[in-house]
Amino acid sequence: MENTYNNKKTLTKRIIVAKAVAFIFAVIYIATFVTQTNHDLVSKLSLGTLLVCMTMGLVIALAGVFAKHPFLGFQMKWYLRGAFLGTLIIFMFVLLSYDAFKTVIDSPLISWMGIESPYWAVIDGTIMGLIIDFVATKMAGEGRELEIS
Repeated sequence: MENTYNNKKTLTKRIIVAKAVAFIFAVIYIATFVTQTNHDLVSKLSLGTLLVCMTMGLVIALAGVFAKHPFLGFQMKWYLRGAFLGTLIIFMFVLLSYDAFKTVIDSPLISWMGIESPYWAVIDGTIMGLIIDFVATKMAGEGRELEIS
């Protein structure tokens, strides 16, 4: 008998895929913070980064249940949904940890580019959201095709 689980499009699979991709981004962010600042690997900033990225993955995965906006009725494509949620979540993260982001922006890795504001990290959030939603949609589906299991 053939294993058909890999072909099923379930919400559980979408959540696992989105959180796995978000975890990869969290590791990249934490590695950047640790190498470019004097923060420890185990710190509030590292834990906050991990939690924010994992929350982003979960929110994007759960938002994938709606292929159509429930109130306004327009189609929510993966790129709109992912970009909006990624931007929103990282914007909140920058607001809450502005000083830590400012330390990273002032580091030699980034300062040579002329970037002076931590709010440039919001673009990272947009790209992260796009990638997370793209991978989750391609591997696990979206909208009505998702089974709740």
